[in-house]
Amino acid sequence: MALFNLILDYINDSLSAVKVKRMTNFQKLLLTLMKLRTNATFVGLGYRFGIATHTASTVFQQTIIALEYSLSYLIHWPDRDSLGAVRPTCFKANFGNLVAVIVDCFKIRMERPSTNRAKAQTFSDYKHCNP
Repeated sequence: MALFNLILDYINDSLSAVKVKRMTNFQKLLLTLMKLRTNATFVGLGYRFGIATHTASTVFQQTIIALEYSLSYLIHWPDRDSLGAVRPTCFKANFGNLVAVIVDCFKIRMERPSTNRAKAQTFSDYKHCNP
């Protein structure tokens, strides 16, 4: 809760630009973090916060922009040589210096495959399961 309040205090002025009647800045930030963490639908978020679906979507989009505006200085992008030093060898072998970074943030739940071949093809060593 302390970290949430710290972020809220820091971006409070930027969030005030997100004009929504009956929503505090606390609620705007909470809605946005709930969407990011749980990927809840805007219909569900609208219901929880007592606002229209479109309004929930607008609050999310504008709050993301406010967060980016206020916190972008915290994001450090290393130079290409530093990134190359930690690139996996399989990427170096296959792509040389053409790949600067690998962004792995994609996660989709899927039905468990019925055949052993499909299970083997979709198995994640990282998650130790078929996602």
